[in-house]
Amino acid sequence: MHLPHDAARVDVENRIDKTATLTKESAFFAFPFALDNSVVHTEATGGILGTVRETVPGSATHMRAIRRWISLSDDTHHAALATAGAPLVQLGGIVIPYAPYPQSLPQEEPGTVFSWMHSNIWDTNFPAQQAFHHTFRYSIAITEADEKAAGPIDRLAARTTALTSHPLVPVRARAETRAGLPAQTRFLTLDHPRYGSWA
Repeated sequence: MHLPHDAARVDVENRIDKTATLTKESAFFAFPFALDNSVVHTEATGGILGTVRETVPGSATHMRAIRRWISLSDDTHHAALATAGAPLVQLGGIVIPYAPYPQSLPQEEPGTVFSWMHSNIWDTNFPAQQAFHHTFRYSIAITEADEKAAGPIDRLAARTTALTSHPLVPVRARAETRAGLPAQTRFLTLDHPRYGSWA
């Protein structure tokens, strides 16, 4: 865990060394927030989803796909959890991923976010055995509700994510202006008996 200087957030690095097994299993990191009856928002590509917003009929209600962050807000506090490496989360519990998706925990934890880091329980395109060494990084920020740090666009979550997630910045490379540039040029020549000659 890291407490960056002059930053109102906590950075978490969870290092996992996972051995291979054919046993059906999945693993989560739990982030318990002391919030009651919270409004949840998640960043999706091109927009924001949430508990008070419409969803696609028939879509999964037990898990959410996030682009970079999930936020929770109640009457007293706003909380934001940002990650770039674990895009599936469950809120309040962990379900058994087969219909009718029953809860596997003894009680509901409405303020807890479970970040899903791996799974081999779906009989689809997942490997039957999963072994890896990986570091999962998260950033957490919390503020009081009267600071108005969260809102329609979840400014607290966006600020927390911006500190650890830097999108690619395109830079246009311009050629030097010269007279008499050739109509075509060659950068690579390949001459091989198996593939022939290419330029």
